[in-house]
Amino acid sequence: MKNKYTPNIGETAKIVTSMVKRNLGVKTSKRKTRPKRIQKMRSGKFNNSDLKYLITANDFIRVIGDAGIKGLSIYVNSKNKKIDDKTVKAFIALKTCSGPIYDFLTMNRTNMYKKYNEQRDIAELENMYEIIDKSRDGIITRKQEIEDSNGKKREIEIAMSESEIAENVKNYTNQLHRVQDNTVVNYLGLGMSIISLIGSIIGESKNSKEMAKKMGVSGLISIGTFLGRRYVTKDYGKKVGDEARKINRQEWDMIQNEPVSEQEKNEKLEEIKEVISKMYLEDQKIQNKVNVMRAIDITSLAILTGMIGMERLRNSEKIDAKTLSQIIVDVNQKTSLIGNMVNNVDRIFALNNEKNKLKDYEEQVENIVKQIEEKQDPLVEATKPFESIEIKDFKGKFYQDKDVKTGKNKYRHKIEVPEFSMKKGEIVLLSGKSGIGKSTFLKMLKRGDINNRYPIQIDENQKVDKLGKQFIAIKADKDLGIHSNVLKELTGKETVSDITEQEMQKLQTVLKDVCLDKEGILEDLTTKDYSQFSTGQKKRLVLAQMLYRASEKPSIILVDEPVGNVEDELIDSQLNAIAQVIKNIGSMGIIVTHRVDLARRYVDKHYHIGEDGVMKEEKNVERNIEK
Repeated sequence: MKNKYTPNIGETAKIVTSMVKRNLGVKTSKRKTRPKRIQKMRSGKFNNSDLKYLITANDFIRVIGDAGIKGLSIYVNSKNKKIDDKTVKAFIALKTCSGPIYDFLTMNRTNMYKKYNEQRDIAELENMYEIIDKSRDGIITRKQEIEDSNGKKREIEIAMSESEIAENVKNYTNQLHRVQDNTVVNYLGLGMSIISLIGSIIGESKNSKEMAKKMGVSGLISIGTFLGRRYVTKDYGKKVGDEARKINRQEWDMIQNEPVSEQEKNEKLEEIKEVISKMYLEDQKIQNKVNVMRAIDITSLAILTGMIGMERLRNSEKIDAKTLSQIIVDVNQKTSLIGNMVNNVDRIFALNNEKNKLKDYEEQVENIVKQIEEKQDPLVEATKPFESIEIKDFKGKFYQDKDVKTGKNKYRHKIEVPEFSMKKGEIVLLSGKSGIGKSTFLKMLKRGDINNRYPIQIDENQKVDKLGKQFIAIKADKDLGIHSNVLKELTGKETVSDITEQEMQKLQTVLKDVCLDKEGILEDLTTKDYSQFSTGQKKRLVLAQMLYRASEKPSIILVDEPVGNVEDELIDSQLNAIAQVIKNIGSMGIIVTHRVDLARRYVDKHYHIGEDGVMKEEKNVERNIEK
């Protein structure tokens, strides 16, 4: 297909991207450290880039046409006797047709932008998910400054959640669009407004040099007062916006967390009242300064208006309605030229602020992408199904940090694995106290770690860093039904009527396996929000999703704390169901749980991570899997 779209994050028209880079002062040739993925996000392959050319051309015609008509209007309304009737008629016709022409251009631009944005949004969705998928399980970190018990500040690495990474990428791409989509129009508009004002001043000087001088001075005063307003409001966001956000946080805290006493409630309300008063006080101080600047600008324009009126009255033979209407038109034209220039300068300042935000967002995304390229892209993964795993003489170090006293690098997790093995059909129990490294070990299997290369041997003949796409993993804190009902998350079907008879039998079997086959459960799955289920039910629903979708037949299933704080009988039943699924589909499985006493009955091997971080196999495993 000729116009097939190759997705890439960000603005996809190369010409506009290059122009924005120049405006930002970015010299790509000197920035050899910029990740390739960021360069793709900035430029991108987009075979339908003609859309962007047309949109830019549309904007160009609109801005030039608008400025041209305004300039011609001033020229026609001046007392230049060389203008003949045909020129005046042509101008009137152009003025009359300009409305429908601009409406057509706007409609055409809107339609093109819809198609362009559709393609761009699809590209971003696919690429953002690729970034998220590569960064799961705490692989990507950010620096955060903390204060230790001795009051000393130090930097540590904090694992970024998927939602945090997605927010960073979205902020960057949205900001990139905002800058790129407005750059041409804003700079072109400013240029045309300055040309129009200068042209008007030059034209006016032929009749009255004093009037031309006053117009120039008034324009400078308007620009000066505008810059003054910008200066006094430069800290507005910090002084007022930060206080407003603080109010919102405090109000939300009171809503989410009920005060334990009347006294605590009153104390919190007083704190919020104080912040509200402080916010409005700062707002008033800034607005007073802004009002002074506006007063100077208004006075300047008023003087200019009066001078234009007096000049025209002196040149008029008589004062009548026609003369007064001409004076009003002339005044509006002169002052609107100044106002138009100031508005365009305002937009350029706003655009520069947007560019600064773009730099900040790009740095955040660069940090994420660099880590992906450094920690993930070089890693070797399993590309085909496998039937055995072996890890020998492994000494892993994870989550690098700095020792406050010595300043040397240290690691918050150290895991040693003298020997670990499993094969198709086997289930392994992994135990150890909280925080000892069980989940870290699973993360290494799933995502690998750049500091611990080739730890996994599959099928006795290949060493890899990670399991690739050959696994299914259950996360204990998974949320079902954020944007759809729970039934759809389980089965892919939104209503019971959409489910076939065969699918219904499968669903009922799964619900029975996880002890959720109660009366009315199907109605609950379609009408209740996931948050309305109890903690134990949530864990069982996550398990049900895995059981229902286990037909994908992965090489290995990784289960991290699958059961909640419920009765032993239910836990036992759920562990049995997990074991049965793993056996039935012919995979191998690792189960991480604190309920060792119950889980030992359903596994073939038991490995335990001791307080020294060493993983050892526990013998005498009692197996009791139901047939």
